[in-house]
Amino acid sequence: LASHRPWRIKSFSTTKQAQDRPMPHHSHSNSGSKPRPRSTKRHLKRTKLGL
Repeated sequence: LASHRPWRIKSFSTTKQAQDRPMPHHSHSNSGSKPRPRSTKRHLKRTKLGL
Protein backbone atom coordinates (compact mmCIF):
# COMPACT_ATOMS: atom_id res chain seq x y z
CA LEU A 1 0.00 0.00 0.00
CA ALA A 2 2.93 2.32 0.61
CA SER A 3 4.02 2.06 -3.02
CA HIS A 4 0.90 3.93 -4.13
CA ARG A 5 1.69 6.99 -2.03
CA PRO A 6 4.28 8.65 -4.35
CA TRP A 7 1.93 8.29 -7.32
CA ARG A 8 -0.93 9.82 -5.33
CA ILE A 9 1.26 12.75 -4.30
CA LYS A 10 2.42 13.25 -7.87
CA SER A 11 -1.10 13.18 -9.29
CA PHE A 12 -2.36 15.54 -6.59
CA SER A 13 0.43 18.05 -7.18
CA THR A 14 -0.04 18.00 -10.95
CA THR A 15 -3.73 18.72 -10.47
CA LYS A 16 -2.92 21.68 -8.25
CA GLN A 17 -0.33 22.97 -10.72
CA ALA A 18 -2.91 22.85 -13.49
CA GLN A 19 -5.35 24.84 -11.33
CA ASP A 20 -2.72 27.42 -10.43
CA ARG A 21 -2.61 29.54 -13.57
CA PRO A 22 -1.85 33.25 -13.82
CA MET A 23 -4.69 35.60 -14.68
CA PRO A 24 -5.41 35.72 -18.44
CA HIS A 25 -4.64 38.99 -20.20
CA HIS A 26 -8.08 39.40 -21.76
CA SER A 27 -9.75 39.52 -18.33
CA HIS A 28 -8.17 42.91 -17.63
CA SER A 29 -10.13 44.55 -20.42
CA ASN A 30 -13.43 42.69 -19.95
CA SER A 31 -14.17 43.40 -16.31
CA GLY A 32 -15.48 46.72 -15.08
CA SER A 33 -13.78 46.58 -11.71
CA LYS A 34 -10.02 46.51 -11.61
CA PRO A 35 -8.79 42.93 -11.02
CA ARG A 36 -5.77 42.17 -8.89
CA PRO A 37 -3.04 40.83 -11.17
CA ARG A 38 -0.99 37.82 -10.12
CA SER A 39 2.45 38.52 -11.44
CA THR A 40 3.97 35.20 -10.40
CA LYS A 41 2.60 31.75 -9.83
CA ARG A 42 2.45 30.32 -6.37
CA HIS A 43 5.33 28.00 -5.58
CA LEU A 44 3.72 24.65 -5.03
CA LYS A 45 5.40 22.86 -2.17
CA ARG A 46 4.26 19.95 -0.12
CA THR A 47 4.02 22.08 3.00
CA LYS A 48 1.68 24.57 1.35
CA LEU A 49 -0.47 21.81 -0.12
CA GLY A 50 -0.69 20.03 3.21
CA LEU A 51 0.96 16.79 2.11
